[in-house]
Amino acid sequence: MKESRNSHSKLKALLKNIDRSGPIKIGLSRRTVEFQKDEMVLYKYESTGATKNNRPILLVYSLVNRPEIADLSSERSLIKELCDFGFPVYLIDWGDPGDNDAEVELSTYIIDYLGSAVDYIRGVSPKEAIDVIGLCQGGTFAVCYASLFPEKISSLITTATPIDFHSEKDRLSALIRHVDLKVFEKFPKTIDGRMLNFFFLFLKPYKLLQKKYFDLIENGHDLAYVQNFLKMEKWIFDSPAISSSALMEFVSTFYQKNALVEKTLFLNGLHVEPSDIRAPILNIFASNDHIVPIESSKALARLITHPDYSEIEMDCGHVGLYVGKSAGRSTGGVIATWLDAQH
Repeated sequence: MKESRNSHSKLKALLKNIDRSGPIKIGLSRRTVEFQKDEMVLYKYESTGATKNNRPILLVYSLVNRPEIADLSSERSLIKELCDFGFPVYLIDWGDPGDNDAEVELSTYIIDYLGSAVDYIRGVSPKEAIDVIGLCQGGTFAVCYASLFPEKISSLITTATPIDFHSEKDRLSALIRHVDLKVFEKFPKTIDGRMLNFFFLFLKPYKLLQKKYFDLIENGHDLAYVQNFLKMEKWIFDSPAISSSALMEFVSTFYQKNALVEKTLFLNGLHVEPSDIRAPILNIFASNDHIVPIESSKALARLITHPDYSEIEMDCGHVGLYVGKSAGRSTGGVIATWLDAQH
């Protein structure tokens, strides 16, 4: 009976704090639209640090989920951190493809859209080359772009980035590596991003589908905890659509053929060779990443020849790289320190 009253009290406190939280909003940092091409939008966030920096940084995120994970709240924002260090920050939002965009290929995203964003920033900046930060799949795209156009990249930072898609501990790869590509013929032209989220959730079903809700009830009395939880839920389940043809191409090229590691990747007839990258590289990965194993990210070291290559392992999970801290260090602080050391 006592346990029942205790559970009722916890649930009551949780519901009260959910009500107090009001409408949940993420991506609150001020930004302006700088450039747009088809559905892709390039945003700019103004530097807010006391010391201004004229080195623009471009963030490239994945096609799956929305890039607001890099700006979840004022207390948990990679973008805000970088702005506070004085950097002008740009972010690519790939947008939601419609049926007219259903035939968009990977080369369109990497060479055309990402390339257009890079060229725009170079055009309005005093710098001939820019710093690029790739987040998850966006890091894979950034590696490809830096391989093809090395003169446009002054430094490359990859975070939780899959490189070797056949690494031994890659549970996501084990799920989709052997998918018959003919299944994509039955899909609509665009796929609801929420469907793809279930692949990620089932990689750790207890932790991601059950335990987190038990933890929510236990911490329901903590308003900040509840608000952060709701922000994460909003981000997870508000996913953009994705072109089924682009998804099929990504599965075939990376998960099945492991083309980047095997050095068989061509985009628009151009050979993607990571050893052509001329920029210093910082490779950041998470020790508890259930989506991109460390071994997959560390494979980048085998593919590049630039002597200025560094690795940093953060004690967190995949998403924790963008919303948390590891042993007092934040990803934004690590990146800012490394960039300062480059010049």
